[in-house]
Amino acid sequence: MKKRIAIIITSLIIASVSLQVSSVSFDNFISYRYDSWNEPVRTPDAYFVKQVVSGTSAGIDAFLTPTDMFVTTDDELYILDPGKNRVVVLDNTYKFTRQITGFTDNGSEYFLSKDASGIYVDEEGYIFIADTGNKIVLVCDDEGEIVHKFVKPNSPLYPQEVDFKPSKVLTDSSGNTYVLVSGLYYGAIVYNPDGNFQTFFGTNNVTVTARVLADYFWKKIMTDEQKKQLGRYVPIAYTNMYIDRKNFIYTCTDNSLRKLNPGGKEVLRKGSNLFFGDYYTVWDHGKPINTIFTDLVVESNGIVSMLDSARGKIFQYGPESDLLYAFGGSSNQLGTFKDPSAIEAMNGDLLVLDSKNADITVFEPTAFAMKVRMGSDLYNTGKYENSLELWGEVLKADANYELAYTGLGKAQFNLGEFDKAMVSFRLGEDRMNYSLAKKEYRSILLQKYFGLIGTVMILLIIFAAAMINLSSIKNSKLIKKWRRKNV
Repeated sequence: MKKRIAIIITSLIIASVSLQVSSVSFDNFISYRYDSWNEPVRTPDAYFVKQVVSGTSAGIDAFLTPTDMFVTTDDELYILDPGKNRVVVLDNTYKFTRQITGFTDNGSEYFLSKDASGIYVDEEGYIFIADTGNKIVLVCDDEGEIVHKFVKPNSPLYPQEVDFKPSKVLTDSSGNTYVLVSGLYYGAIVYNPDGNFQTFFGTNNVTVTARVLADYFWKKIMTDEQKKQLGRYVPIAYTNMYIDRKNFIYTCTDNSLRKLNPGGKEVLRKGSNLFFGDYYTVWDHGKPINTIFTDLVVESNGIVSMLDSARGKIFQYGPESDLLYAFGGSSNQLGTFKDPSAIEAMNGDLLVLDSKNADITVFEPTAFAMKVRMGSDLYNTGKYENSLELWGEVLKADANYELAYTGLGKAQFNLGEFDKAMVSFRLGEDRMNYSLAKKEYRSILLQKYFGLIGTVMILLIIFAAAMINLSSIKNSKLIKKWRRKNV
């Protein structure tokens, strides 16, 4: 009976959590984050819709099927619109400046496939387009003249059974070109500055688990028919990538984020409880909906914004991979999307391209989000005292914002205020940093009172020695007295 009651109570708790998750996940354009217990909690609005940019609002005919966009260092917005075989360029006020309406290859016309899905512009102004349907990556100038093409590598290192369908492309400061290919699990293909295949970058290895090891063992003794019943373990393919000015490449998979240095080594902090996207699976008419990241952008201050195409959400993370807030949704409501395909940042705003709506939603951070961002910036640049005030203002807006307590604690820690840092870390449920602050605080107390503690210890030793001596003398007298009586 007790067991049945426990099961019923557990079911009610799970149902309660599910209802809470559903209400947060499906309410459109509500800003939220996850607390230390992985429960979704609402935050003050992080962004609001500044404007919606369409072809007509920009001063040109409507976009047909825009699939990707790119913001240059000069704050020009390049939009890939393969349905109309063109690339449109807007200025930083989202007004039309020019476009490439045709491409030529050695004098012949070249037409983009309708599923061309990636665009990148290098420092010299050359435009790289991942033309998926035509199985090629082309490089053209501002007039549409194709100056180079990247094709399927003719190398034994490249699995020839994998079709060359490039989806994304970028270059680094050394002139190397990185290409993601749909269905390729070896990482990004790297071409050297001469355009020749060089290697693979950032291979996403299979995580070895007990189940993987068990299946590996059974495959050694199973028949071919039995082997087919076991899962196939292959690395997860990247869905997109972004390169910053220091040549660190950020990559995303369906539900994860990696930061790779130029050597391809992972440098992103990943705690045991770190996850990306929504923590819970949401069910819609019997169909599970999980996070699927399709694009990401990294701002100069290290803040990463990731686009979830499955739920139409934007997840924004700090430089240390902490979720700042999430917002957006899938609907016809302003600030939500039908088919979000690309995300960029320009002048502090976030831009989201919706391929189905054929428009770009421009989001501007609210005062709350600006304080969170500025607090993070001040801390990362060593201006700890200035960040204290901002974190305090964040907590006035949202007293339950745990990251503000953590930010406050980190600033206090670096200022040597370890006792205050302990309080802040405890409120922010930051156990690791709390332990560090506690250790430092104990060390200071020990140093401060070392003389007093040493003096007290010496006195205690002297007192103990005296008591032992007195006890010995007393015992000696008693023994002598006893002997006199019994002799």
